Amino acid sequence: MNSAFGPVATTGIEGTSEESAFLGRTEQRLRYYVPGGLVLTVAGVMLLASLPSHTAHLLGAIAVLLGLCFIWSGVQWTMWVLPRAHRALMVAPVDLSLDRWCLPRRYKSWETRLHPVGSSEGEGARFGRSQLPSRRYMKAKNLPVRVYGEPKRGAVVVASSPDGMIVGVISRSSLATGSGS
Repeated sequence: MNSAFGPVATTGIEGTSEESAFLGRTEQRLRYYVPGGLVLTVAGVMLLASLPSHTAHLLGAIAVLLGLCFIWSGVQWTMWVLPRAHRALMVAPVDLSLDRWCLPRRYKSWETRLHPVGSSEGEGARFGRSQLPSRRYMKAKNLPVRVYGEPKRGAVVVASSPDGMIVGVISRSSLATGSGS
């Protein structure tokens, strides 16, 4: 089967080398999150316990909070999201369009949606907070993407295009694919 990106991987073959390489680079980078988070947490606790100044307490509290966030992110991505992303690459991809933009708010600042090609109406599928793009500030409007994995609620998908890739968890979906939704 072919698409706008060239030959498409068939079921049982793990995606293309670009998607697999992106997931591999991501795993390499994330493997330092848990040990780094542990170091930050321990350093923060030591600051809290040993120095009496308010500045030391503030820095210690920030270090503990950041360390726990690093640990949580590392565990979430390496133990749950990335293994499911590798399995998603085993599924034949679907051609969809991707919209991604930044919102000026603290919680879930990036909004990412998938919808059928040529359709700008309706939501299709929406990514949740767990998103990892290949480019830090990747914005898109009606970008044609090849989506590995079924874009249904709770599923991990890999959206790939020549402009970049995004791995994420679908939080809401009204897309119906061949295997149901």
